[in-house]
Amino acid sequence: MELRQMHYFIALAEHLNFSRAATSLFVAQPLLSLQIQKLERELGVALFQRSSRRVSLTEAGRFLLTSAKRIVAEADYFTTVAGHFVDGSPKWRFAADTRTQRAAADAPE
Repeated sequence: MELRQMHYFIALAEHLNFSRAATSLFVAQPLLSLQIQKLERELGVALFQRSSRRVSLTEAGRFLLTSAKRIVAEADYFTTVAGHFVDGSPKWRFAADTRTQRAAADAPE
């Protein structure tokens, strides 16, 4: 499973339309479709119900969407915190996020 697939899953869940989701992600629709199918195969569960006219979340898709959003948010947080160490030392005084501020309080001097 790749983080990119989580982004694709979230976009499709929000748009419920492959074309609009692909456009929002700046990818081709066939790539989005392929990655969603790959994710579903890897998980062993359908995330979406598809018909010729509509896309909807399955019960599993609705449940897993919350987790996917949390995973993406944590990955974004990880990247933000790592960015504070670009020059080798923390740049905590620029932190606006409360989790980053909490990390700053716990960071060794």
